[in-house]
This record gives sequence, C-alpha cells and structure tokens, in this order.
Amino acid sequence: CLHSADVVLLSAGIVVPKTQLKPPWQIWLYMSLESGELYPEMDDAAYMAAYEIEASTRLASHVPITFAPREASVVRRRMTEAKTGSVLYVQSNCVEWRDAYVAQL
Repeated sequence: CLHSADVVLLSAGIVVPKTQLKPPWQIWLYMSLESGELYPEMDDAAYMAAYEIEASTRLASHVPITFAPREASVVRRRMTEAKTGSVLYVQSNCVEWRDAYVAQL
C-alpha cells in the first residue's frame, strides 16, 4: 500500500523504519503541529533530510501551518518571505472564518 502512494504524509512521532526504502517517484511530507521540544526529530537535520516537504508551525517550513482558534480575532503574523507553489490546507474542525481566510490567501 505504501509503495503505491505518490505522496506519503508522516506526522510527528511516526518514525519511518530504517529498512523502508523510498521509491524514487514518491514525495515524503513531514507534518507537525507540535514543536521540536516535544518531537526532537524535528531538530535533527539528518532525520528531516528524508523528507522533501515540511509542513509545520515553523514559519520557515515549506508549508507553515498553525492551530487557529475559533475566534476571528486571532493575531495573524505575516510570513517572513513570499511563498509560491502549492498549498496544503488541513482542518479538523470546520469554522467558516478559517475557510474565508484561507481563500483570501
């Protein structure tokens, strides 16, 4: 099953077995809404080198993500630099203002 996927999304705390070989066509994406304090592998450059894309709370990641409170008054920080390309939007609790905000982005 894993070998047939185009993109493999692995989240914090899920460690790929060292015997797992990545097919050349696959893209591995590391996703975490936590910090390196809880998941030290995030600060391990050798470990993170296995992934082509990082989606995390770090603004410098390929896909900066965050938890947004349900209130629209959340403080939104501007990105440090302009980003271009694809967008990943993951939401577990539908909140109308979040969808509107993402549509504006």
